Amino acid sequence: MIALIGVVTTWVDARWFPESYPRLEGGEGVDVLWPFADSGGPVTAVAALVLFVPNVAAMVTRLHDRDHSAWWLLWNLLPGIGWLVLVVTVGLLGTEQRANRYGPPPH
Repeated sequence: MIALIGVVTTWVDARWFPESYPRLEGGEGVDVLWPFADSGGPVTAVAALVLFVPNVAAMVTRLHDRDHSAWWLLWNLLPGIGWLVLVVTVGLLGTEQRANRYGPPPH
C-alpha cells in the first residue's frame, strides 16, 4: 500500500509540479522523467511525513516480534549495509514462536 501511495504521489507531483523533478532528454526530443529525483514535490513530501510515524511503528512492532529493541532502527544510519540488516530482520525473518520480553507471539 505504501508503494502504491508513493507511485501515486510521484505521478501527481510530476503532473501538477513538473518543475520539482529533473528530467532527462530522451530520443527525438522526448522528455523522460528521472526516476530518482533529488527533490520531490509537495504532495510527495506531505505523504512521506504522514506515513513516517505508521512506518516506524510497524517496523518497531516487527522488531519486537523478533525480540529486538527499537534501537535496531539505528542500523539505518550505517551507510551501505544498515538498510540490508533491517530488510532481512524486519522483512524476511519470521516471528519467534515463543514469548519474549515484549509479550507473547502474535496470532
